[in-house]
Amino acid sequence: MTDQTQTSLDLLRAVPLFSGLNIEEMTHLAQELVRVELPEGELLYSAGEPTDGLFVVSSGQLQLLDESGSPLEALGYADLIGKEALEYLPLRQESVRAFSDSQVYFLPNYQVKRLYAEIPAFRETASVLFNSARLAAQISMSWLEPGEKIYLMARKHTIFLLFRSIPPIASFAVLWLLLVLLRSKQPLWSLLGLAVGFLGCLLWLIWNINNWANDYYLITSRRMVWVEHVTGIYDSRQEAPLSTLISVGIKTSQLGAFFGYSDVIVRTYIGDIRFERVAHAHIIGKLIETNWARGKRLDLDLDAHEIRKALRQKFGKEAENITAKDLQAEIGVVEPAPKEIIFFQWLFSDFVRIRQDVGNTITYRKHWMILLKKTF
Repeated sequence: MTDQTQTSLDLLRAVPLFSGLNIEEMTHLAQELVRVELPEGELLYSAGEPTDGLFVVSSGQLQLLDESGSPLEALGYADLIGKEALEYLPLRQESVRAFSDSQVYFLPNYQVKRLYAEIPAFRETASVLFNSARLAAQISMSWLEPGEKIYLMARKHTIFLLFRSIPPIASFAVLWLLLVLLRSKQPLWSLLGLAVGFLGCLLWLIWNINNWANDYYLITSRRMVWVEHVTGIYDSRQEAPLSTLISVGIKTSQLGAFFGYSDVIVRTYIGDIRFERVAHAHIIGKLIETNWARGKRLDLDLDAHEIRKALRQKFGKEAENITAKDLQAEIGVVEPAPKEIIFFQWLFSDFVRIRQDVGNTITYRKHWMILLKKTF
């Protein structure tokens, strides 16, 4: 495997669209990519040009521009450019310009069509991402931070919308049947009761549909979020930073296997985020892992850039030549000596503490209320 193929393979692993491909399929695709160098300020393509394929950003920064030339979105590592190729649109809808010296990899149209035709996992992943983009465009989320991108958005399986719709519809059917039986005795009251019952069941149905629609899951460039909104009762938002992810698991019940839904369990250092009863759970799990890996790469690149910039300003030389001794002398790094704690100090000073720091060791224990509960 050549160095360029390995670089292309590493890049594809960070692209959510290709997360469903196995290693053989991804390696073959990496060999088909064509590298394109873009100097700062150069246009990759303009709106109205024929759609010739798909691009993936390898390095640098690019800007997506509207027809007037105003910037729409900043594009960086592992971002896709030219999604018209995925939707089989004949012409480009926006323009793309290099904001800095950049490198992109090009995948021609015939390769995109081959992926759709030969790899079901690619088609399913593309479908999940398209549905996610449409859903994100429909819902206003004012709580998102400036510059925070939505990578993935999903709702519970549509079968649960059907389950929520059954009670109000069934209630109206029962009410209609009872009023039909009583119509001969009190026709006016039966008609009035039918109208009131229909209105009540309709409002109940709308309330259930709205609650289903406002229960969704998000993966953004910064965090994982579960948003639940029950109209008129409560709003809930459970979230965890993307950087705290530990693992992703899939849990499927027999009923879920029959209807096609599962739970995606995202374990983090601060608790679990559960994507409950979602369709395409295995694809969503891979998308979460891919976006997490891409986020780590972006964070490392940003941290390295900021560190080098600060060190150059401080020392007046290249950051690569700065030694660990220079850094320690600058920031005053001192290794703390472990402290010995006798029993009575622990008993009277640290007993009720849930977190305990001893030297470089951090120990967490259950809350002391659990001890009291078990004691009683």
